[in-house]
Amino acid sequence: MIFFICPTISHGPNRTQYQRALCIAKNFKTVFLSNAPIAKEVARYAKTCKVCPGSHWHLDEFLLPFWSIWYILKYTRSYSQKGKRQIVIYTTYHSISIITGYLLKFLGYKWIADIWDHPRLQIEINKKAKNLDGKLRYWYCIILHCLVKRILKLADCIVLALHPDSIAEYNINRTKIIEITNGCDLSLMKRAENEIRKGFKESFKVIYVGHVSIERGLKLILDACCLLQKDIPIIQFILIGECPDSARKFLGETVSKYNLTNIKLLGELDHRRVLEELNQADTCLFPFPDTPELRWIYPIKVFEYMFIGKPIIATDLPGIRRILRHEVDALLFTPGNPNELCNCIKKVYLDKRLALRLGRNAKKRVEKFDWSIVHKPVISFLQIAAGEIE
Repeated sequence: MIFFICPTISHGPNRTQYQRALCIAKNFKTVFLSNAPIAKEVARYAKTCKVCPGSHWHLDEFLLPFWSIWYILKYTRSYSQKGKRQIVIYTTYHSISIITGYLLKFLGYKWIADIWDHPRLQIEINKKAKNLDGKLRYWYCIILHCLVKRILKLADCIVLALHPDSIAEYNINRTKIIEITNGCDLSLMKRAENEIRKGFKESFKVIYVGHVSIERGLKLILDACCLLQKDIPIIQFILIGECPDSARKFLGETVSKYNLTNIKLLGELDHRRVLEELNQADTCLFPFPDTPELRWIYPIKVFEYMFIGKPIIATDLPGIRRILRHEVDALLFTPGNPNELCNCIKKVYLDKRLALRLGRNAKKRVEKFDWSIVHKPVISFLQIAAGEIE
């Protein structure tokens, strides 16, 4: 029996949380305990799904640990000691989820923590907050993270979908860590590929998919726009994803200041539309800076770029280097360097054979990152931890 404790599981086959929860629910009797309703596709396979009370009063985050403990103790009170040892507590990288796992570990349950984003992420998100609520949230996240640094190493197992050096500060015994990457649902991508409509191309498209913000490389993209406007007159930068007001304002001001006509913000699109746009790309871009919370990640967008088979240009980060090989599957450049980025784009633009080779190699390499392969070590460990009773 698996008790999966998390804030929520959002719909989205291109999300790690969705794929991990779906995998566990399909392979084990799983009870989901969350702050909000989980995706219907995941809930369909679950034994049961329970939502923490208190959301109407914004108390659900504070109540989650205590409510989860009460529910699990109530659910398992008739279990023998042997039966109790076959129950696994599975928590996500969120601080409140980790704290819940630790408390249940203290009560004698096996605890697995799944770290697919850095536990410091919420601190970085709230660091630049200017209003009072944001500043209070920032300090609240810091306090929770101080607790996480002390207790995460006590988990029975860490499923780590980041570069292993990313959690060095937590002093975790390496023998407890199951190292995996993120992945791609190849069966879904292949179905979508067959349905994608072909379009007429009249420009050289460089496409970025993801959170559109200064923290994720927007300034670098705009610098490249300025530098390449004359060298490649037909170049078009396409940005796809959520764009906060501050980034939208910065984008508009920069476009007006430099009279940029070669950049377009499409905003958030559904997954099929994203794939349609990627199919029209000449190259796909991953421009993230070298920051503590981004340095180690395995971005799902990169796996989707690989499947589409278009040349990828990405910042040379430790996490990226475990997925892509420079001048084999992609062109890598120094983080934050617009001149190197422009040189990479020019290479792809001028050398069609290079572009085809990079795209072909990436499409072949992504086969090893199918979620069914990525999740094998997680399933194997859970089968042992849960006594193979499911």
